[in-house]
Amino acid sequence: MKENSQVDNEFLKLYLKGLLRSIGLALILIVIMTTVFFFVDLNNNLVNPFEFVILLLSVLYASIYVSRRMKSKGWLHGIIMGTIYFAIIFAVNLGTAADGFQIMSILPKWIFFGSTGFIGGCIGVNIR
Repeated sequence: MKENSQVDNEFLKLYLKGLLRSIGLALILIVIMTTVFFFVDLNNNLVNPFEFVILLLSVLYASIYVSRRMKSKGWLHGIIMGTIYFAIIFAVNLGTAADGFQIMSILPKWIFFGSTGFIGGCIGVNIR
């Protein structure tokens, strides 16, 4: 029984480490994006797509990081990482959004996060 709890703790530590690293990457990329938008006169309609791409890149990074260290079932660990990331973003949006949400507007985002995690997991397992 002790071995299972040790393995679970190792998985949890690895997922948390991947999540923290990806959040760090997202913060760095957001600072870069903000700086570019401050100094260059770009259309403000580009902010939301850039934010979404930054989130997808951070999910990709976290999935690669976790699956590379797991060394097997990268697709599964990638999807789990994408789902965890989506749940965090969803919880933050739920707490801060003035208007409600519609399930049909959220479902495509989860599919994007999950498939990005899937791709990152497949890449991470195959990196030597």
